Amino acid sequence: MQERSRLAFIRAVGLGTLVGGGPWLLLTLPIGFVFAVSGEIGGLLLAIFPVLIAGGVTFGSMTVIGLPLTAFLEQRGAESERIYAAAGAGAGAIIPMIVLTLLHGTDLWFEGSAYALAFGGMLAGLTTALSWANHRDRLRAEREETEAEPEPNPIHDLIY
Repeated sequence: MQERSRLAFIRAVGLGTLVGGGPWLLLTLPIGFVFAVSGEIGGLLLAIFPVLIAGGVTFGSMTVIGLPLTAFLEQRGAESERIYAAAGAGAGAIIPMIVLTLLHGTDLWFEGSAYALAFGGMLAGLTTALSWANHRDRLRAEREETEAEPEPNPIHDLIY
């Protein structure tokens, strides 16, 4: 079960990374390719930069927010796709705004570029959360299925 959970974690982070950083690749891949062809090796880094940033933020957010939320919800028996989706979308939208505000030291809450990053973060967080919620639903269904079917006891059957 732990191996499947690790794979589900990697899948969720990977999907969130692709959704969050993938669209930006449409801008950076051509520019990075031009730089790389002209001899600038940094062009390769520029080409994949959105995926590196999205991957780091998605992995960090899933580790710092997603996994503790899972433990909290599981302990209370309150896991649901809706809660995961709201938490993922909310965290995904707010984290880019906070990071931009901290990095630039200005109020970027009303800047268009900040909203674009927040929208991408929201989609990445939502995708990650829904992928993880599907895994948790499957685990819960398997657990309920095994609990519902008692183990056969041949001795009991012989006696009664």
